[in-house]
Amino acid sequence: TVGCFLPEVEYRLVPVEGITEGGVLHLKSPNLMTGYFVSDQPGQLQRVHSEVGPGWHCMGDVVSVDAEGYVSVLGRLK
Repeated sequence: TVGCFLPEVEYRLVPVEGITEGGVLHLKSPNLMTGYFVSDQPGQLQRVHSEVGPGWHCMGDVVSVDAEGYVSVLGRLK
């Protein structure tokens, strides 16, 4: 386990085909960055979004969260 989420951190677990326990971790929080600057669009902030919605970060980690809120990392998508 890696501990519990900090206050004000929202999370969603998105199921992965073929994996029966846990899901891909998506986070949203006021203390996470709002976007990226990319070289082909200088000066334009590209807001973060994931399949969960705008403002959500796909972390790429497959995790489970137990009844007490402890997060266990089970693997990685990439």
